[in-house]
Amino acid sequence: MLLCFIVILFICVVVGVIKYSTAHSLKQEKDIKLSTIDNEKFTMEKYYTDSKPLLIIYFHPECYFCSMEMSEMLEIKRIENFNALFITNALESEVQDFLLQYPIDKLKNATIAIDIHGEFAERFKIKAPPTIIIYDKKGKLKKIFRGAVTIKKIVKYLY
Repeated sequence: MLLCFIVILFICVVVGVIKYSTAHSLKQEKDIKLSTIDNEKFTMEKYYTDSKPLLIIYFHPECYFCSMEMSEMLEIKRIENFNALFITNALESEVQDFLLQYPIDKLKNATIAIDIHGEFAERFKIKAPPTIIIYDKKGKLKKIFRGAVTIKKIVKYLY
C-alpha cells in the first residue's frame, strides 16, 4: 500500500513539474535571436510590451500544410486585434518566393522572422512545421498546436 502511495505521489509531482515548465510567459522568450527578412536583428521583446494577443506561426515555404494555413490566414477579418509573428528557418530567397504567393507580410500587425540559429525551434521543441503558439494579451502562453490546424481553432484561442 505504501509503495502504491509513493508511486502515485511521484507521478503527481512529475506531472506538476511538466505543467509548471510549460506554463511560461512571453518575457521568458526575450533572448531568442531572430532576423527579419531584411536581415535586421530582431527579438521577441517588442511583443511583451504590447497589450494584444500574439499568434506565432512557425512555418516553412515547402510545407503543404503551412501553405493551407497561410491561405486561411489571409482571410482573417479581425487581424488588427492581435499581433502575428511568422517564423521560419528557410533561406531568405525561399521566403521571398513564398511571400509572392502568400503575402502575409502585408497583413496588419504581422512580422516575418527567420530563425537563423534554430533557437526558437529548439526552445519550443519544434520538430516540423507548422507549429502554432498563442500568447494572451498579458503575455501568458495559452496554446501550442503542433501540425496542421484550422484557422477556426486558432482564432478560438485569440479572442
